[in-house]
Amino acid sequence: MRSNEFTYLTGQISDLKIHFLPPLDPLAQYTTEQQRSILAFRFLAHAEVETYLEDVCDTLNKDLIRELPLQLVKPVHLWAADASKKSTEAIKSNHGVAEKNIRAMFDPLGFTSESYAEVSSLFLLDMTAFAKKRGDIAHNSSQRISYSVTRQGDEKLVDNVLKHLEAFDALVIKSRLLSFFR
Repeated sequence: MRSNEFTYLTGQISDLKIHFLPPLDPLAQYTTEQQRSILAFRFLAHAEVETYLEDVCDTLNKDLIRELPLQLVKPVHLWAADASKKSTEAIKSNHGVAEKNIRAMFDPLGFTSESYAEVSSLFLLDMTAFAKKRGDIAHNSSQRISYSVTRQGDEKLVDNVLKHLEAFDALVIKSRLLSFFR
């Protein structure tokens, strides 16, 4: 089972691959124009992943708010109200997909190091690496990138992120099914 948000994300990434990735070159020799297109793919894929994470967090937050009036135990009610506030603030001020961004949004809702490790021991590290690679193009001229830009490398990078997010999505769905207070 996949969330609507994850289904939308994978569709968007598929569209970006079609529109921005050049034909596969077995020798990975791409023109400057093709490399710029690959960098645009990375940049836009990052934006889609960031939107996915924010949307999923917002959905969990709405679940929490919907259940909040049912809580009669004051400490639980206070925790939930605080968690909702922190999570909402993190979404509004979010600017990335690195570990710090993910934790700022999801930790207030009860996600822990163990939760992220359930996705993969490399989940947060790989998300931070993806964020850094996006930062390389967002904060530099494409002429200053000091490594080879290939379709193979960027497609593998994004596919790996999607693999992690599919497992994360399953964790989110499980969290939603369990609900916050049951």
